[in-house]
Amino acid sequence: MKVPLPATPTPAPKSKRAKALPAALDRDQLRQAFEARYAATYGRLLEGIPMRVLNMRVTVIGRRRKFDLALLAPETGSSLTRARRGTRQLWLNQAWQAVPVYERLLLPVGARIAGPALFEQSDTTVYLEPGMQAKVDRLGNLVISQTTVSTQQHQNR
Repeated sequence: MKVPLPATPTPAPKSKRAKALPAALDRDQLRQAFEARYAATYGRLLEGIPMRVLNMRVTVIGRRRKFDLALLAPETGSSLTRARRGTRQLWLNQAWQAVPVYERLLLPVGARIAGPALFEQSDTTVYLEPGMQAKVDRLGNLVISQTTVSTQQHQNR
């Protein structure tokens, strides 16, 4: 059950750039917020049962220095040949087909790959369907779009 906590006024910050943060909530304020939400949800309170905070979620909104996303772009000198890891058999169109497998983070900027293809990285695998095309943008993102038949035939040569 999510229990929104009450806003607590705080003194104004001393710095012009600093923002006021809510003061710490005490045990009674937490209990009151929980009991109000519990009663609203279930219509009554269960007396004599200790309250336990199992999970707490905090959201912080702030400002940071500008970050240059180009720092995350693929290294210069990478190539499709270097990124290619082989093939994997996939069941497509009622038959097994050898589909190219690429190491996602080694794809060079500007690379265009027609589907079907697989892109692997440590936390995910992206499957590019037949009739789709992936282009690596200047920041290393895969921009996926539908291809035309002539574009697909040209790229698979």
